[in-house]
Amino acid sequence: RRNRKRANSERERLRQIIDVLPQLVFSKSESGTYLLANEAIADAYGTTVAELEGSTDADFADSEEEVEQFRADDRAVIESGEPKYIPEEPLTTDDGDQRILATRKIPYDPVDKDGDAVLGVATDITELKQREAELEMQSAAMEASMDGISILDADGEYIYMNEAHASVFDYDPDELMGSSWQRLYGESEVERLEQEVFPKLETAGQWRGETVGRRCDGTPVDQEITLSLLED
Repeated sequence: RRNRKRANSERERLRQIIDVLPQLVFSKSESGTYLLANEAIADAYGTTVAELEGSTDADFADSEEEVEQFRADDRAVIESGEPKYIPEEPLTTDDGDQRILATRKIPYDPVDKDGDAVLGVATDITELKQREAELEMQSAAMEASMDGISILDADGEYIYMNEAHASVFDYDPDELMGSSWQRLYGESEVERLEQEVFPKLETAGQWRGETVGRRCDGTPVDQEITLSLLED
């Protein structure tokens, strides 16, 4: 009785742990029946853990293609006995939103069930993929800009610049990456920027005005510049 009580206690503790995880945690049998499911995957399907366990994806999923792919991946893991990582797979939720998951599946031997099974953990990376797409779009726009655009770190070193910015000084971007901005200005202009411009930039968060840079051959180049502080 003590052993049974201890086992039930451990099972309840495991249930509490997996239900608070943001990842979708599940185990499915060879037939595709859910042996284990946490609240995250039940919420995605718009059901409860009790209803999902003992059912299959086909009972809740709206997409037949997704169900077929889930089954194919599950079978591949069970038949091969090897783990499988799916870097991106879609899951259509009960409200019609399509989420992107990164899923890892491993062979699993359920202690209280006959037959082989698969254990999976899926992380929702939808926002990450959307952010990556936004960054790619912004990067493409910056590269296509006729204006010189650059980003410097807290030490004043270039961590990004487009072709237009480097061409102002007759350099290639690779030649300037990691360099200090001071490399592109004479001593008197560096002193003016540090003593007059940067204090205004710190106070207002932005500064616009004219500066005189220095090309790679040492000749001066007049510029109109806008400086803006970035929070991150």
